[in-house]
Amino acid sequence: MARGPQVRSGALCAAGRALARGRGAVSLVRSLLALAVGLGSLSSGCDRSRGSTATDGPARELLPVRVEILARRPYQRVARAVATVEPWKRLTLRAEAAGRVVAIRHDVGDRVKRTSLLARLDGSVAWRSFQASRVGVRQAQVALRMAKINLARSRRLRASGDIPQAQLDQAQNAFDRAKAAVDMARAQTAQVGRQLGSYWLRAPMSGLVAVRSVNVGDFVTPGAPMFTLVQMERVKVVVGLDPTEGLLLKKEMPATVSVKTVRGLLERDARVHLVRPLADPATRRVEVELSVPNGDLLLKPGVIARVAIPLGEPSRLLLAPADAVVELVGRRYVYAVRGGRARRLEVKLGVSAGDRVELLPVGPAPLREGEPLVVVGVGRLVPGARVKVVSGAGPLGSSGVDAPPRPGPRRSSGDPAPRRAPARPMER
Repeated sequence: MARGPQVRSGALCAAGRALARGRGAVSLVRSLLALAVGLGSLSSGCDRSRGSTATDGPARELLPVRVEILARRPYQRVARAVATVEPWKRLTLRAEAAGRVVAIRHDVGDRVKRTSLLARLDGSVAWRSFQASRVGVRQAQVALRMAKINLARSRRLRASGDIPQAQLDQAQNAFDRAKAAVDMARAQTAQVGRQLGSYWLRAPMSGLVAVRSVNVGDFVTPGAPMFTLVQMERVKVVVGLDPTEGLLLKKEMPATVSVKTVRGLLERDARVHLVRPLADPATRRVEVELSVPNGDLLLKPGVIARVAIPLGEPSRLLLAPADAVVELVGRRYVYAVRGGRARRLEVKLGVSAGDRVELLPVGPAPLREGEPLVVVGVGRLVPGARVKVVSGAGPLGSSGVDAPPRPGPRRSSGDPAPRRAPARPMER
């Protein structure tokens, strides 16, 4: 190692003297070759020194790591899904009679009560039919009174023997026909009255007007949609869950429904209202209907909601950060600190809980609860490496404590420190 600097300095001096004395090109080439040989020997010596240092370094250096005490943490299995908020009730009101719209009493967004008048159709023709049917009822009632009087007279005359029995029978038949005519006229009047009522569209339930499909002057036919009413004081969310999760659900189980808004996340407590007994043959999932209170009407039907339904009772599992697990040849391992060294232990993964996973110990020396588990610096470890547990939140190597000095070529105490030669003006 001591010959490297001497060879390099001698070659440099020879090259300088050749340039200074103006020797020929041959001397210059020889000096440059000597310089190259000296640099090559110096490089090989440095490589040997660096190799010996790199070989001796890992045995002595401590790899900085951060650990976490492995402990059992509470875990709650939760069924999660994304669904659409729907109104609790939704009714589409359709026209029951043909006619022209002559009046609209409520518009979109109005709150209406049951039996409130929403719209009115032109029912002038039906009104005239109703009036005519009422006249027919009065005529039938007059004929019934005359038939009743004739029947009473015929009974008295028959009792005195003034008329035969056949004439009394005719009076009885006339009374029966008149009575039937009154009943028929009344039935016709009631039917025309019901038809007349179909020209007034009324709300069958209380709620909000969500859709108005007609305007004043439109001609509608029976069955044409006119209004849509919704009830939003309570909304529902229908989700499809895996059958293994759906079998664990029961009515009135608690749930959480969350919706993103401009003000943040809007969360509401919900309840399981209905669990359908059959799975959907198309999706192979069980539909679950949740009831969500919505007195302030902030949850709008049609928005996307995230649903979380706790399943069963909470349990305590060995949960560790997912970054602490390494995979090698299809197997998963973690590193535990035992006796100041990193011990690689094989594990199996269970359930996932956010950024943590459940560790299931396997092997002859399984992972134990309460052991320090390496969570930062795993990528630098090998089995049996000596480690140093450090604290802090910054990355490893950000301070002198966390990062060991980088090994390099060493210089003995007897070697003089290299000096920089003074610059000389180049001679032409």
